[in-house]
Amino acid sequence: MEALARKLCDAINRICIEYYYFKAENTMDKALALRGDIEELVKGLFAVLGDDSESEELRAYTIGVLNDYIEAVKQSDEVLMLDTLDYGLRDILMLYIDEEEGTENNEQ
Repeated sequence: MEALARKLCDAINRICIEYYYFKAENTMDKALALRGDIEELVKGLFAVLGDDSESEELRAYTIGVLNDYIEAVKQSDEVLMLDTLDYGLRDILMLYIDEEEGTENNEQ
């Protein structure tokens, strides 16, 4: 799942950078192209969540992010889509990505 999360994170980075810095106009098409990978990641996440309150909160948060994604598509709202990807989906992806990986450890 980490590889899929990294792939989605890279795609989100590209979409956001192209929109904010290069004023790309095909944001919705690119976001829709992520649908299958998002679905796969969420299915994997839900498969490992338990019945505890923390899992329920994460499940509810994830469903909220997915609802925002759907609403952005329905309304063709690029700003909502960018917010959903950048601030909602990215939070979920970071559950799988070790931010410290790749940093040098000089302790020996």
